[in-house]
Amino acid sequence: EKVSLNIRNQRDKGICTYKAPVGYLNRGTMEDKPFDPERAPIIKQMFELYAKGGWALSDLTKWAIEQGFTMSPTRRKRTHAEMLKEEINDSQIDIPKISHLPNNNAVHRILTNPFYTGKTKGNNVVYVKSNSHKPLISEELFNKVQRLLSNNNVSIHYVDKITYPLRGWVRCNECKRVYTPYTQKGTVYYGAHCKKGCANGHKSFNISQIINFIGSMMLKLCFTESELIEINAKAGSNEIALLEDQRLKQTEIHERKMKKINEDLGYLQTNKLNLLKTGVYSPEAIIEEESKLKNELIQLQSEEVVSNVSMAETINNTIKLSELLKTLHLYYENADHAEKDTIIRFVFSELSIIQSTLIYKCENGFQALKSRFVTSCGQDEWLSELPHRLGDIQQSIQKLELYFKAHAPPT
Repeated sequence: EKVSLNIRNQRDKGICTYKAPVGYLNRGTMEDKPFDPERAPIIKQMFELYAKGGWALSDLTKWAIEQGFTMSPTRRKRTHAEMLKEEINDSQIDIPKISHLPNNNAVHRILTNPFYTGKTKGNNVVYVKSNSHKPLISEELFNKVQRLLSNNNVSIHYVDKITYPLRGWVRCNECKRVYTPYTQKGTVYYGAHCKKGCANGHKSFNISQIINFIGSMMLKLCFTESELIEINAKAGSNEIALLEDQRLKQTEIHERKMKKINEDLGYLQTNKLNLLKTGVYSPEAIIEEESKLKNELIQLQSEEVVSNVSMAETINNTIKLSELLKTLHLYYENADHAEKDTIIRFVFSELSIIQSTLIYKCENGFQALKSRFVTSCGQDEWLSELPHRLGDIQQSIQKLELYFKAHAPPT
C-alpha cells in the first residue's frame, strides 16, 4: 500500500514512474529520463518525415533501419529449463541484452506515443506535463502526425465471414460496444473491447453460457400453470367485463375527438372567405388555426387505436402465443447453433450484458408477454394494455406458425 501510494503521489507531481520508451535513457531513477543521443535524433526525423505526407509505415520503417535505428536493448524471456536451473543452482543466469530491428508495429507505437511531447502518464491514465524528461517534438507536430495516421487508417471488411451465432447481436449495456466471436482451444468465446472507464466488468463469455441464459429467458416469457389458471379465472369474471367497457369507452372518446376536429377543419376551410371578411380571423390567425387543427388530427391518427376485437379474444390470442413460444423453446433446445440464432432473432430485438446479467428487449408481439413482469404494473393494468398490442401478437403468431410449418418433420 505504501508503494502504491508513493507511485500515485509521484505521478501527481509529473514524475515518470515507468520505463521510458525508445529514444530516452533509463538510468535507474524516475526523476531523470535524458535523451538517447543515438536514437532520439532519428525518432525526431521520423515524426518530421511522416508529417510531410506520402510516407507509409513500412517505408518509414525501412528508412529508420537504413539510418541504423534499433530498439532499446532488451533481454529475452528465460526458457523453462533455465528457470529450473536457477532454482537448482540458486544462481542467476546472465542473459545478454539485444537490440532488435524495428517493425511496422514498433514504428506505429512510436508515432502514437504522447511521451515524446514531454508528457507522462499520470493517475487515471491521463497524460500530464512531465518533470522527468524534456519534449523531443512539439505538440503541434505530434497532432499533425495523428491526423495523418487517422486518415491513412483503413478498416478491413471481410467478404466471407465465419458464421457464428449472435455475431453483431450482443452488446455491452454501458458503452454499447459489440461482443465479437473468437475461438480459443476449440471453444467459441465472445469478447468486447469496451471504452475506457466502462463499468461493465464482464468482458468475455462462453457461447454456451449465453445460449443457456437465452433459453431460460424464453421459457420465463411463457405463462406458468398458475398464471394460466388465474387468467382463465379472470376471463369468466366481472373484471374482464369492466375492462371490455373501458376499451369501448376509450374507442368512443377517440372517435369523438376525431369527428370534432374534422368538423372544425371542414367548417374553417368552407367558410374561410366569410370569416376573413367579417374580421373574425386575420389571414395570419386563420392559417395558424388551420395548422393547429391539422396537427391535432395527425397526433390523434398516430395514437394507437384500441382494436374492435373483444377482450376475451385478445386474451385467447395471448395465451396461444405463449403456448407457441413453449413449442419454440423445445425446437431451441434441440437446434444447432445456427438454428438457435434464427430462433433468438424471432423473439428478441436486443441483447446486452452488464456484469453477469443479460438484459433483453423482445420483439413487439412478445413484448406483451414481457410487460407482465413490470413491477409498477398489476395484472389488471397488464390485461387492459393487451388490446393495444393485439396486432403485434397476431403477427408473431403467424410468424411462429409459418416457422413450424417450414420445420415440421416429414410424415
